[in-house]
Amino acid sequence: MPAERLYRIHRTSEIPVRELAEEAHASRSSFYARFPDADALAHIVYDRFCKRTLAVASEVDVDWERGRPGGDDFAAFVSFMLGRYVEFWRAEQRLIQAFRIGEVRDPALRGKRQWLDGEILRRVIRVGCRHYEQLDGPALEKQLEEGLAIIAAAFRGGSESEDQLGLATPDAHDRIVEGLTELVLRFVPRAREPQSAQPQPRAQSCRAARRA
Repeated sequence: MPAERLYRIHRTSEIPVRELAEEAHASRSSFYARFPDADALAHIVYDRFCKRTLAVASEVDVDWERGRPGGDDFAAFVSFMLGRYVEFWRAEQRLIQAFRIGEVRDPALRGKRQWLDGEILRRVIRVGCRHYEQLDGPALEKQLEEGLAIIAAAFRGGSESEDQLGLATPDAHDRIVEGLTELVLRFVPRAREPQSAQPQPRAQSCRAARRA
């Protein structure tokens, strides 16, 4: 989408209709025939970003099924999932910055971001439960929801600049993922145990979470 390129260049969603129309090789009248205003287009771009973000969990689901890189316990899964999301965040960094600025004046964008945080959590838990049936899905969701604001803030805290996020080298990337993994696992201490060490009767709860 042409508008997305402009958001990435300017790192803001507040772009004049004239410039948005020119980017799409259209007139202002053609723009208004499709969109009521520039904010409406910004929401469409953000919705597409949300779909790409949520697709990461599905990709991890497939890749973890193939090889479980890094180990077989739940902590290794969390680290792998976070690593993929950090890579995704780095690739989408300019667009993310654009919408962080847009949230200041657009409560609806802020609401979508809050919804996205919760939906990422739910999808990650569903994927985790699929691979670790002994996990208590509802309890895990409750524990992580309690720390969601802290986890999200820690994850997003460095997204304003690549240097802050510490992704300039593979070693720095690994340190970021390691720190985030430790933070997540503080809210799910029982999930630190290997799969074989967790009680079997909890599997039914997890299956219920997957159906939700």
